[in-house]
Amino acid sequence: MSDAEEIDINWGPDQPTPTDEPQANVYPDGDVRVNAAAGRQFFDTDEVAVGAAPDAGLLVFDPDCERTDQTLQIHRTADEDGGEISATSRTRQLLDLDTLEETLRVPIVERPDGLLVADVGAVLADGDDDDSPDAERAEQMRDAMGDAVDAAGDDPDDILAEYHTSQPLVEEFLVDALARGQREFVASEIADAMDEGLGSVTVGHALSALMDADDAPMAVAKTDKTGDNNATVWRVEPGVELAAKLEADAAVDLEGVLGEDVDSVQALAEALDIEEGEARRRAMDAGVYTGLQDHVDRPGVER
Repeated sequence: MSDAEEIDINWGPDQPTPTDEPQANVYPDGDVRVNAAAGRQFFDTDEVAVGAAPDAGLLVFDPDCERTDQTLQIHRTADEDGGEISATSRTRQLLDLDTLEETLRVPIVERPDGLLVADVGAVLADGDDDDSPDAERAEQMRDAMGDAVDAAGDDPDDILAEYHTSQPLVEEFLVDALARGQREFVASEIADAMDEGLGSVTVGHALSALMDADDAPMAVAKTDKTGDNNATVWRVEPGVELAAKLEADAAVDLEGVLGEDVDSVQALAEALDIEEGEARRRAMDAGVYTGLQDHVDRPGVER
């Protein structure tokens, strides 16, 4: 057999190494597979939002996000807790996939703020020791990461500042919306109305954080309803203190506009910039409703 022609054998795709730790396997085509340990611990949903923080070398996962046309399906087999995610567009922000010749295995950890991250930068740092068996692989990955590696040591709290600053912005928006009488929301609609450059996934993350916060001024919950693109509808109700403040502010606002050419519920709603139903409720609570006209919409009848 010594004279036999040398042949190249393709043993099939690189298989993930079994592990009891949550792990993401990034394939050369850019797709990501979360292993069974990650599936059991973190990914108990069928969809996930996947983001990339290139300067920090992080893949960011949010399995609890609102369903939108931007969320990705987790494809599972019947006997597997983990699953594959078609996340090429996200991984391309971290890696030059043309140089990725083998599966990259990265631990998934949960940060104190609840975000799940696969820290590619940390994997690269593990191979900095030239005597480490991971050194050659780390060097290959360093080439694949390109310029993003230069910033891999940056504080993830700075890189992901959007997630940390979004909650107070969303909370402020919700307080104003509650004052206008709105109670149901879709994350994408909040993002559009806020015009702060936040995406619907980030807003959904902020809503989830408010839902879990013990000190939030409002009660946030997911409903069974869905909006456009099968998006989750959230129900928000003011807490006791916020409700009292909104009622007091509403009374002051109502007193300030009555008599200024406000002769109808509809004019009151326009003057206060609130929902028509909220204007009707406030007028009834203040005992002035009977003195106002109420041009209720009726099918086939013009106002």
